[in-house]
Amino acid sequence: MGLGRFFNGIYYLIFGGFIGYHLTDQIVTLPGQPKVNFRQFSGYINVDSNAGRSLFYYFVEAENDPLNQPLTIWLSGGPGCSSVGESFIGVGPFITTNNAHGLKTNPHAWNKVSNVLFIDSPVGSGWSYSDTKSDYETGDSSTSKTTSKPSFLGNPVLRLKLDILAEHELFASKGMIPKKLYRQILKHCFGIGEGNYTNNVAPWSKSCRRPMRRSKMFAFNATSVADAKQRQGDFRRAPCEGKIEDLIAGKDVTKITDEVDMCVPFRTDFYFNIPAVQKALRGNRTFSRYPWTGCFPQSDVNYNLFDKNIDMLPTLKQILLQSVPITIFSGDADGAIPTNGTLKHVKTLAKDMNLNLTKNEAWHHENKERGWLYSYGDLLTFMSVKGANHHVPFSKPSQALFIFKNHVLNSSMSVKEQ
Repeated sequence: MGLGRFFNGIYYLIFGGFIGYHLTDQIVTLPGQPKVNFRQFSGYINVDSNAGRSLFYYFVEAENDPLNQPLTIWLSGGPGCSSVGESFIGVGPFITTNNAHGLKTNPHAWNKVSNVLFIDSPVGSGWSYSDTKSDYETGDSSTSKTTSKPSFLGNPVLRLKLDILAEHELFASKGMIPKKLYRQILKHCFGIGEGNYTNNVAPWSKSCRRPMRRSKMFAFNATSVADAKQRQGDFRRAPCEGKIEDLIAGKDVTKITDEVDMCVPFRTDFYFNIPAVQKALRGNRTFSRYPWTGCFPQSDVNYNLFDKNIDMLPTLKQILLQSVPITIFSGDADGAIPTNGTLKHVKTLAKDMNLNLTKNEAWHHENKERGWLYSYGDLLTFMSVKGANHHVPFSKPSQALFIFKNHVLNSSMSVKEQ
């Protein structure tokens, strides 16, 4: 089926076409929004009326000829981070102004080449909610029941414990921790490797956790592990130190380091808590007593921690066996899910599936080298992104759009047209 007809069907299924009630979800304009030539929709998808379970969504049409453009569904990880919130820090058509009271156009928005649907999932993330308490005992299995198969993964957790070990390998390779400390981690945290990773992984021993804690604090010159974790998503740049009082007063709050404004997520949180914004988006219909935050708020959500240890390679293998191409990208300034660990997982997956390495080269954008590319046949691709942190579309939006347009959409189209 052609992409145009495919999207046409999805469009009418979700939004009811021009006669459906969902056109009442069309956004007239968001507070402080510049004029645009595409439509936006937001509201709730009632996925289980008996349970009172509803997921919040934000949909933006492609800028040109939307009915003949592909449909991309964006789901944030976290776990429990808002996909809708993510759309305002790099993927969607807008980012906040410097004082967070308005919006400006995102020149690297993904709806330049695709229709994009952002869904807050699971229940408890963003404005998604349920009237059934057990729905807040959530995890990957409940999320996957309401979503499609992935083909584009950004800085993903694939094998958690190996990813954690990769953090410290990264710190040692960058000279962020002493080699002696890293040797202690290797000595006391052994027993988990590529060949014997299982979903039922035992907890770290105390002798392993101690040097790991020291490693995190040493790497970021922090006095606690919690403070260090605030820095892990970007080990090259200091986080935003903005004050909510300044935004309330209408002052600009920015922190630009290496061409990245680290205060964009902070300003987005503020914008989503403006009553007029919530009204325009038709969000927060439960009138939550908690302020909106980009990831799980201070609520009763209990995410299944076992899911974090699940080996995701078998799932990716099943997707690839159905001839669904997968592109994985990873920012090389991400200290939380480092590139060195993810690349090992990709190589392991390729070896297991007997996929030959067909490309191993630098990739370029705007006449500059932007990272490294590994391709295994026509289905599996891994791309590192120079200078990007855990949120590549936020920290390197131009490169993220380039990857999406040239390596994700193009590969999906070629497979569908065969």
